[in-house]
Amino acid sequence: MSDHDWESRMSEELDQRARRLDDAPFSLDQVKGRAGSIRRTRRLAVAGAVLASAAVVVPIAVVSGQGLGDTDSTPGPATSSTSPSAPPTRATDGVTPAPVPTADAIGIDYLDGTTWVHPDGTTVTLDTAYRGGAVLGGSLLGVRNDDDTGRHFIDVVSPAGEVGESIEITSGIAVNDDRTVVAFVEPDGDLMTMWDPTAGADGRAAIASGLSVGIIAVDPVAIVGGPTCGPEDECRVLYNTGDGVSPPRVASSAGTDEPVVPGDVPGVAVSDASDAGLVTVQQASQDLGSCNGLYDVTSAAYLWDTCDRFLLDLNPSGSLVATTHAYLDGPGNAYVALLDTATEQEVARFDPAEGVVVTETWLDDETLLALVLDSRGSSIWRLGADGSSERLTSRSDQGGDDMSPTHVLLDGY
Repeated sequence: MSDHDWESRMSEELDQRARRLDDAPFSLDQVKGRAGSIRRTRRLAVAGAVLASAAVVVPIAVVSGQGLGDTDSTPGPATSSTSPSAPPTRATDGVTPAPVPTADAIGIDYLDGTTWVHPDGTTVTLDTAYRGGAVLGGSLLGVRNDDDTGRHFIDVVSPAGEVGESIEITSGIAVNDDRTVVAFVEPDGDLMTMWDPTAGADGRAAIASGLSVGIIAVDPVAIVGGPTCGPEDECRVLYNTGDGVSPPRVASSAGTDEPVVPGDVPGVAVSDASDAGLVTVQQASQDLGSCNGLYDVTSAAYLWDTCDRFLLDLNPSGSLVATTHAYLDGPGNAYVALLDTATEQEVARFDPAEGVVVTETWLDDETLLALVLDSRGSSIWRLGADGSSERLTSRSDQGGDDMSPTHVLLDGY
């Protein structure tokens, strides 16, 4: 049996297990009690690692999708949608049709099923409902799974919605804070970086080789530097080794490859890193959750650590970090809280009245976007560092089911 066949069967088995949790829809209490999926561990090629490293807490939702909650009476989105128009037509004779404004604008690109929504709300119709991705130089990098083979690909989609290239990958993709560089692992074990080719140096380069791509696969989770990984700009890619035991490493375009955290507490995984030199590190796992630390590369020391929270995404300046409960085991997180990295004090919290937070990403230094799934579909919310929150998009269930959000924040996968 090939590795891909094994991963495919594991995916199907975990999907069946997730669906057997309850014949009826999840109640709010059930969802809150089991919440725990995070973006940085929701990767494409980790089915083997889920079972091979049980000591590392990874949610069932890694391969089976995310959960739902009760209905609510939340008012409509803060940014109202324009009236639906006819879907845009595909390019003919080399002419790119103008996108049609049919969706809610949130300030960055996102997906709603097979609709690619630009920052201004204009849309492009796609042939595929991608599971993750990023936008580079106007092109969409859509991540998809081939159900027949279990193999994973990045489709490079033009502004007109047409696929021009497909790249096979054995990992998820990581994106830097400026959304100008992505990283992924190819089947030959090369750690590839990719950026807008108009920025120079041909738009892609391998910065490490010979990495693990089998059942225990290397997974890039964060990039610092840019806007390219070419000769003019050094970038560093932080990656987890995939076995849940070996410490995470960082490879650079300058040719180095070394542990992220040297010394006695190197950790078992990283979640994110900022250009300011801070890294969120999972130090250890235990029965009731995990212990995490905020590591400062400049001082080569942990600023603080905790066994009460899981550390998620750092904002671009490194002044705030998104966190949630320490135990991750279920379809999503019950809440996301923002902590001041200097004081470890909580400054804001988003606890949806229904459903769970499936994933999150920073829009800017003061604004976190959260993807929420409830019994009526998925939606994208804004959480401000001042504690304010609002729903930015209408709920959507196009092309999804009761375990899968149809919205996708384009910040990797």
